[in-house]
Amino acid sequence: YHLHPQKKHEGLFIINQQLEPGTYQAFVDVTPKNHVYSVHPIELQIGDKITSTTSLNSDKNWVKVNKGVHVTLNSISAKEDEHVPL
Repeated sequence: YHLHPQKKHEGLFIINQQLEPGTYQAFVDVTPKNHVYSVHPIELQIGDKITSTTSLNSDKNWVKVNKGVHVTLNSISAKEDEHVPL
């Protein structure tokens, strides 16, 4: 899932999402004023069903075609706390 919560009031954001029992990782991506923030996963356990850990496999093919649109990814050199051109 990729979710965006709704702002209820200053400092409080809420999302209502049904989740099947299992283990999840949540990532909170925020940019506090005048602070540096790095994203770290927050583990959530829903119910008693333990979900096995998965890992991402590197994709060797950086050219994809979806509905006739060709997209090519290019690697860049990126460092923490430095701007990255998009």
